[in-house]
Amino acid sequence: IVEKLQAPLTWAEELGVTLLIEPHGVVTDDVGTMGDLLDALGHEDFVGVCLDTGNAWLGGSEPLDFVKTFGARIGHVHWKDLPAEWEDRRGTMYGCGMSPIALGDGVIDLPPIVAALAEIGFDGATTLEIAGADNVRKSVERLTAWERS
Repeated sequence: IVEKLQAPLTWAEELGVTLLIEPHGVVTDDVGTMGDLLDALGHEDFVGVCLDTGNAWLGGSEPLDFVKTFGARIGHVHWKDLPAEWEDRRGTMYGCGMSPIALGDGVIDLPPIVAALAEIGFDGATTLEIAGADNVRKSVERLTAWERS
C-alpha cells in the first residue's frame, strides 16, 4: 500500500491537496493498523482519514476511536448506520455501499461521534451514504439535532 501510494502522494504535494484513506479493508478498518499505515506513509500534511462510520464498525472497530485517534487528520465523514441483522457480519466484511436505514435506526452509536467531531473542531465535508429519500430526511434531521445537543 505504501509503495502504491508514493506517486499519488507526490502529486498531492505538488497540487496542494490531501489524500484521504477510508476504512475499507483489513488494514484500514483497524485503528492500530490504520495508524501504522499513516505513519509509514508520512506526508502528514497531505494524507488524512475519511471516516466511514459504517465501514469502520462493520470491519470490527468503533468509529469513535477513529475520531479520538486521528482527530484533525479526519478530512471527510461518510455517515452510515447499520441494522442489527448485520452484527453477525462484523469483523468479517470490509465495507458496504449505502446503508439501508436512517441514521439512528441501527447499531452504531452516532451521537458520541458527532459530539467528538464537534469537540475537535471538525468542519469538513460529510456525505450521507443512506438509501431512500425518507431515510435521508430522517438522517438529516437527526444529525442536525445531535449537532445542536
